[in-house]
Amino acid sequence: MEWKLVKFGATCLIAVAAGVSYYIFWLKKNEEDERKPSSSTLTRSPFKIWTPYSAQEILPKQDSIFIINNSRDWDNIVEKFLSDVREYPVLGLDCEWCQKSSFGVALLQIATHSGLCLLIRLYKMQADIPRGLVELLADKKILKVGVAITSDADKLFNSFDLCTLGCVELCNLADRSRIRMDEGRSLAALAEQTVGLRIDKGVVRSGNWEADVLSEAQVMYAATDALIAVRIFTRLVEVKLAMNRENKWQSRCSMTKGEYWTIVQSMCQGIVDRKELKRKSACAWSKEASPQKGKKNHKELKPRRSGEDVFLTKSKPQYENCEMLAPDGQLLCTCSTKKAEWYVEKGLAERVGDEPLTIRLIFEPSGRPVTEDNYYTQKKDNICVVCGKSESLVRKNIVPHQYRKYFPAVMKDHRCHDLLLMCTSCHLTCDVHDTRLKKEFALRCNAPMDNDAEGSAKFRNDDVLIKLRSAARALLLNGEKIPAERRKELEQMVTSFYGLESISTEALKMAIEINPRLFNEGYIPHGKKVVDHMMENEGLVAFERTWRQNFLRVMQPKFMPSLWSVDHSHQELSDLGGNLLLSE
Repeated sequence: MEWKLVKFGATCLIAVAAGVSYYIFWLKKNEEDERKPSSSTLTRSPFKIWTPYSAQEILPKQDSIFIINNSRDWDNIVEKFLSDVREYPVLGLDCEWCQKSSFGVALLQIATHSGLCLLIRLYKMQADIPRGLVELLADKKILKVGVAITSDADKLFNSFDLCTLGCVELCNLADRSRIRMDEGRSLAALAEQTVGLRIDKGVVRSGNWEADVLSEAQVMYAATDALIAVRIFTRLVEVKLAMNRENKWQSRCSMTKGEYWTIVQSMCQGIVDRKELKRKSACAWSKEASPQKGKKNHKELKPRRSGEDVFLTKSKPQYENCEMLAPDGQLLCTCSTKKAEWYVEKGLAERVGDEPLTIRLIFEPSGRPVTEDNYYTQKKDNICVVCGKSESLVRKNIVPHQYRKYFPAVMKDHRCHDLLLMCTSCHLTCDVHDTRLKKEFALRCNAPMDNDAEGSAKFRNDDVLIKLRSAARALLLNGEKIPAERRKELEQMVTSFYGLESISTEALKMAIEINPRLFNEGYIPHGKKVVDHMMENEGLVAFERTWRQNFLRVMQPKFMPSLWSVDHSHQELSDLGGNLLLSE
């Protein structure tokens, strides 16, 4: 009996041991299966996950660096480059500046996740900048990452009229990932903090980027700056994933591409195309001395606008093609639903049809179409007049508003003719060409673009007030650390300005809040100067015709309204008087 009990107990132990062994085996197998990506997952992760980078992974390879001197060089590499972008739409971006000329940007560096680096020598290309590059930079869906990247974007626009959208400041992203940047907020400091790479700037940074041939050190330096930005971006995404307790290493391996980009978009929400958000300083006076500080910081968070780089697209059709009839039934024009309903609500018209909405005026209009084939009576399509796309449409002023608003009233009546629909991509491209024509008129009419020359800015900075505010800030924050002689000079600056015998905290707080920007009494807008010059010399008809011809030449639209004309309304204007358009 005892032997049977022993045998039964041994059998039970063996069964339990086998079960435990099988359970452990099942867990390990299940874990390995989870780590294997399925066909619906992000099959090619850009970088290793949760492991330190080696220098070989971070630094660019010589055979992956391409120097672009002209549009032909761009055409040779663009397909491979765009293939990388489609897989992982993030570009590292950086710029190097001209030292000897006034072009501003000498070199544009962009890099993909695979290590492909393009060094684009913009100052050599200028008028030969490929349209593909213009569209790539303007595409907001492709993120451009870097340190002080909005400053680079502004200089690209100012130097070559290149609109750069989708910019993500890596310092802002690092703040969101709760990374302490004790060593500074530069690219080098961020690289060492996140990916463990120390970048030696050395003397290459201030080298001659306009040289006929870039040195090997310059090429490697420029490519590294762009590529390291992509590496930092991806590492910051990984850090964000690690902060979320639900995202463990195993779940990351089975994360779909859509889930990954959802997290990326949530990280970048609110900081795309914004300048670096300055961290709050540890100022004891921040709440007391600066009651408006919150408002100032709020202003810094507004989206950057370079030229016309931010669009509000229409969710409903721009042209609703409602018909407006005269009392006798003659078609006067097409209009929007809102306008038609306004006439009915005010008792000025009656509704006579629904598809399309048609109204008939109950009073005699001041004017009627001269012919049946009239631009304002035809139905218009809700498509881009350049490429034919029907999504993300915005209105484009063929004659820019900054000029049109100074036209005589008789010419403003025809502005609808020059208001066309374009997609955002074509709109950006057209803006680039418009800027070049504006600069031509600026030279021809002696009307500098706003802020381009002394006296052309609406506001000016008062040097005395700037120094006063700087002195007050230094005294209030670091008064005890400033040498006695220097502190006395700063105090004298404040007391003499306010007529005080001795310095006081209230005076320092008042000086800190002072606004050094003063209205420029001699300011005349560029647009008004150009219009006044054209009215006195060549005439506004020629000016208007130039803008229309420029649009047709540079954009070559394929879907223009059939009755749109370069000389629209010009015959009627000439009948009003020959001097009308030359002087008032």
